[in-house]
Amino acid sequence: MTDMTAILSRAASTVEAPKALPPGDYLFRVMSYTDKTPDGKPLVSQNGNPKLDFSVQAETALDVSPEALEGVNFPAKMYHRFTITEASLFRLVDFLTHCGLSKEGQTVAEMLPQAVGATFRGTVVHQASTKPGDDRLYANIAQTGIAG
Repeated sequence: MTDMTAILSRAASTVEAPKALPPGDYLFRVMSYTDKTPDGKPLVSQNGNPKLDFSVQAETALDVSPEALEGVNFPAKMYHRFTITEASLFRLVDFLTHCGLSKEGQTVAEMLPQAVGATFRGTVVHQASTKPGDDRLYANIAQTGIAG
């Protein structure tokens, strides 16, 4: 169990961001998904399109050197996000099939809860922040595949 008092007693100047997952392939597990913000409002993109956020965790590195993984804590939690439009719906369905789900005989909405607990192969890449003055790199899942 985490000792909150010990954690919050640390000097703020010594707190650093956790090490991001290095680029490479990982085995991920879907933990949950949502289309709502914490206050219950719909998730939307900057363009006003609906979004889905999948909370996922990298459980195992598949092709990353042990040296690159030094300081990374597993399971490493991330989000895999989808903007939902008619033109992008195929990406979501592709992801769900990579989670081992069959698309036959069901709607996309019916597939969503079935993804929770499923595993998939994900390729992590680093992308620079798009915010002015922010020079950090962020780990994102660029592509997915069947866990095989």
